[in-house]
Amino acid sequence: SAATSAELLPRNVQILNNQTLAFDSLRIGVNNLLGHSGYECCTATKHGWELGVANAFDSSTFNDRLVKIVKTGQGGSTMSQWGVGSAYWDTMQLRVDTALSLLGGNPEVVLFYSQGINDILASTSTATWKSLTKAHIQKIRAKYGNIKIVMTDFHIIPTIEAYNTTMAEIASEEGNMWVINTSAASYSDVYHWDYAGMKYIASLMINL
Repeated sequence: SAATSAELLPRNVQILNNQTLAFDSLRIGVNNLLGHSGYECCTATKHGWELGVANAFDSSTFNDRLVKIVKTGQGGSTMSQWGVGSAYWDTMQLRVDTALSLLGGNPEVVLFYSQGINDILASTSTATWKSLTKAHIQKIRAKYGNIKIVMTDFHIIPTIEAYNTTMAEIASEEGNMWVINTSAASYSDVYHWDYAGMKYIASLMINL
């Protein structure tokens, strides 16, 4: 409801349709949140960073780069659910493999990544979360190369600083990875960023 009329039109940037597994013009509220388990009720009303990516594309922020969006996340998930053989990991691979096959050549893959709130709520220790996160990053890179990873920190729920410190450790140890400061992002509730917050975070990731 906060998006402009132009932002709700079919966009110039394309997104992988997670139902048909073909690239379509991004359309917020239509094809940006398909195939997201547990969020079927909200496909017409929610969006993530893809809105900011589309705006940046139209503003020539990417210069002459061709940009495609592939959404592979799963809201509500904890790191223990992303191991080898898990449904979420298999779904992520299917989508990325399909996109790479459709594109051909050797496109650069960049991962915009946010995870940790659900593990905090589940009282996962930082040591366990760090180990699981590093294993996840390593298996992604074992398959797709030493891709750039840009991760968000958190400032929207209490007792978060230990996790933010752990994120910085992971980025330093794994390399080619950065953690952006999201403290200036606005949010809709104690766990989720809002329309402006999502666009702001997208701009930070893209600019980095």
